[in-house]
Amino acid sequence: MARLQRYCAREDRSVQKIKEKLYDIEELTAAQKEEIINQLIEEKFLDEKRFVETYIRSKVNQNKWGRQKIKQGLIRHHIPSRLIDEGLLELNKKVYLKNLSILLAAKQQKSEDRVAWIRYLLQKGYLYEEITQVIDD
Repeated sequence: MARLQRYCAREDRSVQKIKEKLYDIEELTAAQKEEIINQLIEEKFLDEKRFVETYIRSKVNQNKWGRQKIKQGLIRHHIPSRLIDEGLLELNKKVYLKNLSILLAAKQQKSEDRVAWIRYLLQKGYLYEEITQVIDD
């Protein structure tokens, strides 16, 4: 238990990530695994809302991901859609659009193909409407 607490204290983890870690421990029954997860939640080592906030902030600031790619990443962590939507609403629009502009400017230096820019930014998870708005400005 102490090992899992340290694991969760190092960085925010999703409940799904802990379930995957516990899955490898064959000595524990399913009920024991659920009890461990519940205890980690009670002791605030696991908090999905906090995980969503951290995940979104890190993906926007470090990876410059768009909202679609972030949403897919959170879905892979089995985060409830309500928490995903709440987290995306709190997204810092100024930083988000600045990242989009930076990525676009970098791509424009390498290529003059507008379709290539759009395709690249769609792969980064930005919405088509956001991309065209920044290109047209």
